[in-house]
This record gives sequence, C-alpha cells and structure tokens, in this order.
Amino acid sequence: MKEATPSPVFKPAAAILMALALSVSTHAGDPGSADDWFQSSYGPLWADAPFDNVEAILDHYSAEIVTHSSDGAIHRTPRREWLMAPMEAWQAEGWLRAKLTGAQTTTVNATTASIMTTWEDYYAGGGTEVSCGWYLVDKVDDQWQITTYADTPCP
Repeated sequence: MKEATPSPVFKPAAAILMALALSVSTHAGDPGSADDWFQSSYGPLWADAPFDNVEAILDHYSAEIVTHSSDGAIHRTPRREWLMAPMEAWQAEGWLRAKLTGAQTTTVNATTASIMTTWEDYYAGGGTEVSCGWYLVDKVDDQWQITTYADTPCP
C-alpha cells in the first residue's frame, strides 16, 4: 500500500500556522516600543476623565519619579505624590483633561527612550492651552515605566 503524500496546499498552510505560533510565543509579554507604549497606553489615559484613571496612570510610573526643574533642582518624589499634588492643583484651576498631540521619541538603548511631548490641555468653560514635557522611560521587568520628567518650553 502506498503512503499518502500530504497535499502541497497543506505545506504552506502548515508553515504559515507555525510562523504565526512562533511569532505569538516570541512576542508574548513584549511591551513593544517605548513610542507605541507611550502613545497607545499612557497618552489616552489623559484624554478622557483622567481623574477616574489615577490608578492606571500610576501603573505607568516607576516607584519614584525624578524631576528636573527649570531652576536646576532635581527632585525624587514617590509616584503617587508626584501625580496627585499637581492634579489636585490643576483641578482647582478648572483643568479637565489633556490630549497628547505630539510625541518625538529618541531611543537611547534597548531599555531607555527619551520622549518630547506636546499636550493640548482642556479647561472648564472651553479654554485650551498647550503644554510640553520631556519624559525618560525605562523598560523595567519587561515593562515600560516613566522614570524621569521635566517641563519644557513648547516650540
């Protein structure tokens, strides 16, 4: 009895399935690029009801944030304090939310990237304002985290 030879149609299909399986397994847990993470995970948290997203926003920060002030001072602040103090002040000023309108990412190395951002801030009463900032993000335990920040002048 002659053995059945697999149809050539199944060989490419099997190869495609195998390639897809390998792709999924090698990228499982991969946080992607710093730019993708910042624009698709972090930025949207500020676009609609950021006061309701505090815990999710905090998940994007390292335990301490290093801030470089324009006066030359460098501060290390626990992430919750670093986020909540300014958010409370912004809320008192009528700030509602911010939309990420620009992000220029420079890869420093495989686990560090620098991101220059532009945000459009929205206020009660319909006012808007543009603000800019610099973020240093690091991949820690295979997850991107914001570790350093500085306000920057907007172009």
